[in-house]
Amino acid sequence: AVGLDEDAPVATASVFKIPIALAYACEAEAGRLDRTERHPVPLRFRDGGIGTSGCMDAVEMSLRDLVGMMLTMSDNAATDVVLRQVGLARVNGLLAALGRRRTRLVGGCSDLVGALLADLGVTSLAEAQPVLAALPAEEVTRLSVCDPGRTTRSTARDTADLLTQIWRDEAGPAAACREVREVMARQIWPHRLASGFGDGYRVAG
Repeated sequence: AVGLDEDAPVATASVFKIPIALAYACEAEAGRLDRTERHPVPLRFRDGGIGTSGCMDAVEMSLRDLVGMMLTMSDNAATDVVLRQVGLARVNGLLAALGRRRTRLVGGCSDLVGALLADLGVTSLAEAQPVLAALPAEEVTRLSVCDPGRTTRSTARDTADLLTQIWRDEAGPAAACREVREVMARQIWPHRLASGFGDGYRVAG
């Protein structure tokens, strides 16, 4: 959203992990999800990226640890497992209840990858790379994953307002908001946002 109108809808690839984490924390706090229940990470969710996404062998983790992988290192496979437990409708319902009506998820990471592959007419990310590299910029922007009308989307203002609600314990039970903040504060690349602030600030990015 950098350089765009703060109310302009944009396709968003990783910020949507925040409302997933918030919905998880609210559900766990209400007793509808067990933080310590262990879940396998299916091979179909692993895209070769960081964290469980790049694991070659069977992976199983507690829901709480999967949320940690999702937010601290943007683990796509962990994200999809958490979203499957929380439910897409519950995430979107929470966003609407919080007044974040310009933020909406259409699916998880594997859904976004699947849409990209379908648009390009290929079957794997490895096949997609050279096709994408050869596409003119104007054709790239017409892909469904780049079109806010057809993909997971938000606005800069909506995202900032959601983060404000989490910071002020206004996005759900105080314990749920605190859990999300504490996980975000463990970001493995803390220097990126922190570089814009002095030492007197606490950053959970």
